[in-house]
Amino acid sequence: MSKNFTKEEMKVVEKFQQKAKIIDVSINAFVLKMREKMYNNIHKMLWKECKYGYLFKKLLEATEKLAKAIVNYEKENIIKESVDIANYAMMLSDIAEDDGVIKK
Repeated sequence: MSKNFTKEEMKVVEKFQQKAKIIDVSINAFVLKMREKMYNNIHKMLWKECKYGYLFKKLLEATEKLAKAIVNYEKENIIKESVDIANYAMMLSDIAEDDGVIKK
């Protein structure tokens, strides 16, 4: 059974699809930046060996750097630090899912 949409309903669906496309494009581009940064640092210790405190400290440091980059409108550093923050947040989430218990 298929439903025939009204013109108003079609406008809502089209607007949703437009927004979803913008979201998907932005997320996909950002994920590529995250992945590139991770691969560029593949020689470093894997985050699964890190404690929460260390990763959280690194996240806070990146947040401070982002704040400075925003104040100075340093576009490249805004992007870089945003990616770093996202990567640290992903690492924290990943180890939380792995063990379910906070490592102090």
